[in-house]
Amino acid sequence: MNPLFSSRLVVALYVAFVLMAASGIYLVRTPLDSKSQRATQSTVNVRVQPKRVEIDVKTAVPGLIIVVMGAAGLLLLVIRVPMKQVHGYKKAPQLPPGAFGLAGQPLQAAQPILADRAERVPLLLEWAARARGRAVRVDGQEGVLVSYLTLRRIVGILGIGLPIVVAIWGFALGYALQPSISDYYALRTRDAFVGILFTIGWFLFTYRGFDRRDDVAGNLACLFALGVALFPNSGTQLECIVHFSSAAALFLVLAYFSLFLFTKTGDATPPTPEKRTRNRVYVACGAVMLACIALIGLYHLLKLQHTAVAAINPVFWLEALALWAFGFSWFVKGETLWQDALP
Repeated sequence: MNPLFSSRLVVALYVAFVLMAASGIYLVRTPLDSKSQRATQSTVNVRVQPKRVEIDVKTAVPGLIIVVMGAAGLLLLVIRVPMKQVHGYKKAPQLPPGAFGLAGQPLQAAQPILADRAERVPLLLEWAARARGRAVRVDGQEGVLVSYLTLRRIVGILGIGLPIVVAIWGFALGYALQPSISDYYALRTRDAFVGILFTIGWFLFTYRGFDRRDDVAGNLACLFALGVALFPNSGTQLECIVHFSSAAALFLVLAYFSLFLFTKTGDATPPTPEKRTRNRVYVACGAVMLACIALIGLYHLLKLQHTAVAAINPVFWLEALALWAFGFSWFVKGETLWQDALP
């Protein structure tokens, strides 16, 4: 069976959207080697904003639009849906002469003749295939389940996108890269920071898995996500304690999801080769999250924030890496990558 779309077309689209996103980031970026100052509290409890650098808004806004378009294009290529090619249409039966109604009119719409096997097509090209009548979508799953998988993908996208969104938005506003993702709470970017954490938290609160452990882990993750969102790291001492404790606990629970919950398989069916691959991905993501937490703790324990190491903003990148590992594991859990073979 010939594929609906050639692999060269898919690769070309990937390259095009990657270049689009990269060019957009280049347009909105600021010199990362400039000294980044975090927001702090003055002696009179007035927040001191970090210094802004000059940036061309006429360049930054189109850059942000290009970044969004490139990221959306990549996302629509990564998400694949099962489709069957249409080889033709069955001729619809017609009303016989003298029958009630107009003779010769079809009794029903022509039925498509579908291929025996389905193939997975990028969501972006699925629209083109359906519009041209070349294929039809065959999910083979209940709509509620498909929606649940979509929610998992959305959570993964939000986790991956959080550090990117706040950093690029900060660049567009004229701020250099902050020492940590939490420092963006003190900027206008707090809307994205709090909003994404609330969305992830409430989804995890409603998340239901195989057994009670999934429910408890989801509820705890929601509680810790709200603690990070509601208590800034630049507030009072109590707020700082709640913020950092919630952040550490949140990453630990998310790592628990990847290491112990996502790797479970139903007792009735043995794991497929694709499931084994996904399990390896889940374990790797959980290990990355734990390693990032340990390195951040070591960074503060050794007080490296007062050394030249702080110039590269290691806490920001470690937090971003942990969030990317979390988001990627949920993106895979949404059966986006390494999907089981179609029947």
